[in-house]
Amino acid sequence: MQTFNARVITIAPLQIPFALKTGVDTDSIHYRNLLSDIADLDPAIQISGRNDSEQYQNLKEDDDDACLFRWQVEDKDGTLRFNVFQNQIAIVDTVLPEHLADSVSELENTAKQQTRRLIERHWPRFVELLQTIQHRVKNPLLLRAGDMETTTDEPQIHWISRTLLVAPAERAQPQVQSLMSEWLAETQYPQHAAEIARGERDYSMTWLNYVLVEQQHDYHIDTMILAQYYYTAQENCLKQLKQAISATYIDGQLQTAEKQLSKSRVTTRLHLIDYHEQLKFLTRPKRRLLLEILESWEFGNLVENSQRMIDVCSSRLEEADHQRRERSTVMTDLLLVTLSFFAVFELSLYLVEFSREMMSRPALDYNDESSSLFLGLIAGIDTDIMFGFGFLLTLGLVLIYKRIKSH
Repeated sequence: MQTFNARVITIAPLQIPFALKTGVDTDSIHYRNLLSDIADLDPAIQISGRNDSEQYQNLKEDDDDACLFRWQVEDKDGTLRFNVFQNQIAIVDTVLPEHLADSVSELENTAKQQTRRLIERHWPRFVELLQTIQHRVKNPLLLRAGDMETTTDEPQIHWISRTLLVAPAERAQPQVQSLMSEWLAETQYPQHAAEIARGERDYSMTWLNYVLVEQQHDYHIDTMILAQYYYTAQENCLKQLKQAISATYIDGQLQTAEKQLSKSRVTTRLHLIDYHEQLKFLTRPKRRLLLEILESWEFGNLVENSQRMIDVCSSRLEEADHQRRERSTVMTDLLLVTLSFFAVFELSLYLVEFSREMMSRPALDYNDESSSLFLGLIAGIDTDIMFGFGFLLTLGLVLIYKRIKSH
């Protein structure tokens, strides 16, 4: 392959120590105040948000943006843009300087290494910005640092995808066509390289290696950022569900696991609601591209799998609730048995006491023609025998109750 002066944009999802509380209403005054307060902290911050004044009227721009804000950094080795979302996820797109490429593998490795170095170089500044927002912005929607598990020591990069930029006049060049063919050889549709070379399509965005013909006001990179956000967020939901299920069935920490299960189930469902809600605010070309990308990633299977895991969580929560009810029933039965035991003993003691008092004081039954045979019989019974009779009576009542309950 001939040497080619390559231009590459990388896209990398990160886990970050910043999030909003679950179930945030983006139409609320608190949300609008939050965006306004964040924008005042740093001139490099670009705030997004819903355009209520022209909703469903502007065909060229989205009516809403899932991204909270963007923070851009200029570096001698590239330009980074941190796209911050509301659930501990940031998607970093990096424009790398042009450089000569002798092979596809060299181009891939160079792009990944340069991107990782740039992210690690500016990670402390980015974390400092997030901590400044948490400390200086007083808003009830913000999730505080103590409620998150994401580390701030080093960036947690999920993957680094690479977009090869091609000028319209370059697509017919043999060295560019050769590079595109090798670049897309292991993707879902390697035939896209030939279609781009013939001018039949302007992009290929399927799996990790992308090709994009540069155009004015291009929306493809922003759409890919959005696609990677939804995919990463869905994977995070699946990870939380797995951890909760593992804690329930393997670790046996039922009470802790129940909280994790409930939280994970709600988070997953709300994420899917946000995804479908966001679709209606996108421009039609951007919506088509987003659905096309997610379909190539089999996002639907990921969603179905999360639904199956939600069903497992729901089943386990119902089982735990049933076990609690069973324990409550057992405790109630035990309490009733205890009370009945003492009631029978008290009755036995009262009968013995009353009968012996009647027998020892004949004046108490002066209206009767003769002494009570029944009280006389009880008065003659030994106290221990009477208590034993009370115990047997209680035991008999318990057995009768158990038999009736079993049927």
